[in-house]
Order: sequence, then C-alpha cells, then structure tokens
Amino acid sequence: MGATSPPTRPPASLQATGPPADSADRRIVRSAASVIRARHRKQSTTMTSHPRLHLALGATTVLLVATAPSPARAAEDNVPVAWGEEAARIVGGERSNTCAWPTTVAFGGCTGTLVHPQVVLYAAHCRANWSSVKFGETYSGGGGFSVATERCEVYPNGSISANDYAFCILEEPVEDIPIIPPLMGEDTEMLVPNQMVWAVGFGENDSGSSGTKYEVEIPITGFEGPDNQFIAAGRDGKDGCVGDSGGPLFIDLGDDRGWRVFGITSYGPYPCGAGGGWAQMYLAMDWFEEQSGIDLTPCHDARGNPDPGPNCGVAPLDPGAGGGAWPPETCEFGPMTDGNDDDDDGDDDDDGSDDDDDDDDDDDDDDDDDD
Repeated sequence: MGATSPPTRPPASLQATGPPADSADRRIVRSAASVIRARHRKQSTTMTSHPRLHLALGATTVLLVATAPSPARAAEDNVPVAWGEEAARIVGGERSNTCAWPTTVAFGGCTGTLVHPQVVLYAAHCRANWSSVKFGETYSGGGGFSVATERCEVYPNGSISANDYAFCILEEPVEDIPIIPPLMGEDTEMLVPNQMVWAVGFGENDSGSSGTKYEVEIPITGFEGPDNQFIAAGRDGKDGCVGDSGGPLFIDLGDDRGWRVFGITSYGPYPCGAGGGWAQMYLAMDWFEEQSGIDLTPCHDARGNPDPGPNCGVAPLDPGAGGGAWPPETCEFGPMTDGNDDDDDGDDDDDGSDDDDDDDDDDDDDDDDDD
C-alpha cells in the first residue's frame, strides 16, 4: 500500500473519447462525464438507463422510465426494494448451481462480492446502512446463511456517474468460502473487446417471492465514463439487470491460474439486454484498503505493483460449477490453484544452480585426482 507508481491502465485500444483526466496519476474521478450522463437520460418512452437496483414495476416503473429516480429509498428504509413478482433478473442467463459463485452475496435489493473473509464490495448507489449480507442461492429462501455487518461505507458522492464504490466489513470473518481475488496489475490487460466474462447477481425467479442467484456469460464491449472508470459489457439480450447492482464480473485467467473478480455492477438501459456498465474494482483498490484497513490484494499492493503475500496465486479453478448443499461445510467448491508456483520455480532454479556448482567442484576434484 505504500507504493507511489500509478496502476495499470486499460489498454489503449479501449480508451474512451472525450476530455482527458485532470492528472495522469488520477485513478478515482470525482466528476461525471457526458458519456455517462447521456446513458442516464431518458432515451425513449420505453427505455432509459438507471441504477440496477430492484425496482417495483407497475406505477413505479412508469416513474422510472420518465425520470430515472434515485435509489435512495432502499437505503432509507433499509429493506429490500421490490423483491416483487414482476422485477427482472439477469437476462439471457440461467440459474446458478447450488454453491456456485459462493462469494456472491445478496442484501437489500442489491448484490455484493466477498473479496476477503471479512470484506464485501458493492456499489455506492446501493447506499451504506445494511445490517447483514446473505450467502446462498436465494435472498429470503431456505439454505445459506446471513452474516452481520460491522459497518459499511460508500465512496464520497459515489454514484452511477462516477466512483460507484462501497464496502461492508463483516462482524465475523467467513473463513470457509474460497475467495476469488480481485484482478490487479498486468492481468488487467486481459480486459479487451470480446473477452468473455461472467456476470452474477440476485434477481427475481418466476414465482417472484425471493431473489435468486443467476449467471450469464457476456462479452466486454469497451470502456465508458471519466478516466474509463466503467467497463461496458453485455449485448444481444445477455446482460445484468435491476437487482444486480453491486454484483460482480468474473474472468478466468486461463492456464490453470484460476478466476478473478474485476467489476461492480452499476448501470444500464431498461429494459435490460443491451449491455451496461460495471465500475472497475482495481481503480478504487487504494481507497478500499485505506478505508477498511484490510489488505484485499494477495499478490499486489493497492496500486497494482507486485507484492506477493502468503495467499498469492490461490484461487478457485471452477467457481461456477457448484455442487452439494449449504452450509459451506457440505458445499462442493471445487479445486483450487496451487498458489505461488513462480516462487516455487525460483527456489528450484536456485537449488539447480547449487547442484551445478557442486558438480563443478566434483569435476575439480577429479582433475586433482588425475594430477
């Protein structure tokens, strides 16, 4: 956390057009850009962009389409927002298997992601006063378990326009769920157009009585917003939707390196299906770590510089497979990576060098004997 160099930036091929950032070193922007505002305006009488909270339909939907209201009601009431019969879920996807994507949690009409045994990241527009988060497959159904929060905090003035970042610290650590680490450093260079990623979130099932975890594979389509702060993903009827706000985008690093989480669901047009915006997690990592006082990046410092710790490289290889049943003790979370393979290889190389030296010494001894 003490490093001073800037983080890895999105590739040049994805740079957004528009005015440059005030400083090349600035990573968390405090003003809205026109590209985000444009997506937040009414586009027609049937479609507009809005935060992806669960919102009641009927009369409330008419108001939403006309004015794109603030999601403040969720925070003020501290109750789920319209886990109702008509609310939408992740579109174009399918219900997740039991125990799949176990770090994806539900609370108050939003979704969040466990990135440390005691820290959940989510979106600022979901607000801060949440008393607990729910692990499992449904928000209010059987199975799974809830964990009380110690405190929650949102980025100052964070919204769907900029800095849509927030976190909760849990009262007790959740030690028996495998963590998918945040994407950091050079690995962010994988975020390029047409890269396939997975969105996961809690939405309505057909019965309408409770939020259910759904998943969908979608392509990255570009970057949006101030300083390219939001990643755009989804199209052709596959997308996140209302109720997924704060939830994750996951990416498979390949080569048996496991999965990483990198996005926080923020906004998109309604009706859903045309794609939306996800706040890039790594751009706010220094704020997350400074405000929480917890190291969330096992292989890097908060600016993306290599800084491996004991859990570096440990990640699930197939977090979407699932199996078994809640609680965690009876879930099947699947295999994990081996961890610090590079460090182990380095040790082997050192040992090999020593062996070579020993061989040289032996050769010298042989020469002496010949003499």
